[in-house]
Amino acid sequence: MTTVCIGPEMRPDEQGRLRISLAGAPAEQAWPYPCAPAASPLRIDPALGLWAPPPPRLAVVTASGSSGTVNSVVPSAFTIVETAAITITNPSACYPATVLQFVHVDVDLNLPPNGDATAAARVDTNEFLRVTNAAPAGGTNMQNHWEFVEPSFQVAVIPAGGSANFSHPIELGGGTGGARWTRAAWTIKAVVLAGLT
Repeated sequence: MTTVCIGPEMRPDEQGRLRISLAGAPAEQAWPYPCAPAASPLRIDPALGLWAPPPPRLAVVTASGSSGTVNSVVPSAFTIVETAAITITNPSACYPATVLQFVHVDVDLNLPPNGDATAAARVDTNEFLRVTNAAPAGGTNMQNHWEFVEPSFQVAVIPAGGSANFSHPIELGGGTGGARWTRAAWTIKAVVLAGLT
């Protein structure tokens, strides 16, 4: 907390701004934010009134989920098997917020030997994994645990004080040779910047 001493030539108005009495009685300027006035740092508006813009805000939000344990054939055509979803609230009641998301995906595959078993996965239609011939002839089934982190460059803006829902489809496809999948888990980490851009 900061204490500011002011002289008799300055007075606060009904919005919490300091007015310079020596400047006369300038016309009121509308507070340019959809929130209550703040206190520091001070700025001078066009009518010589001193006012304080609200502070910027930064937040990190996470969400996670999973398809649960399954034992399904990897489809030949890409098919949505899970959706990563998150609800993000703007931490500022004053500024719109810009959101940058990172999507972490964890896929468990089971590829049999003695064949051309393949599987692929993608997030937001961007392919990130393709496994081919994972187990040699005469071997046993191979369980393949794969992790991937992808930044989502779809810039999103949330209005001041608002919330928004975001979703990222996780797809599996390209399955041949009896390839199966057993789990698709995900975590989203979002960085929310309000008043900093």
